[in-house]
Amino acid sequence: MEQRTQDQLMTVADVISAMGISRSTWQKLVAQKRTPPIVRIGAVQRIRRDAFEAWLGQHENAAAENTLEKHPWLIWRRDMPTRLQKPLLFNRC
Repeated sequence: MEQRTQDQLMTVADVISAMGISRSTWQKLVAQKRTPPIVRIGAVQRIRRDAFEAWLGQHENAAAENTLEKHPWLIWRRDMPTRLQKPLLFNRC
């Protein structure tokens, strides 16, 4: 049971590695309360894997929605292979 719980918890190093950010950026996010929920046990910080994945998914969806809201004329051609996808730009007039 203890091993299973440990597998479900991520260290801060795991999270910042998965996100591709520095520790100082992580600390700024913590100060701004813009991180997934943190489990604190004394000075040790852990993040539940499922909470991290849900938080990341929410931010990915929000980023996609913001892109379309700010740039509605930008449409990706989804019928082409990913390596060939190019944005189609339409006049905003």
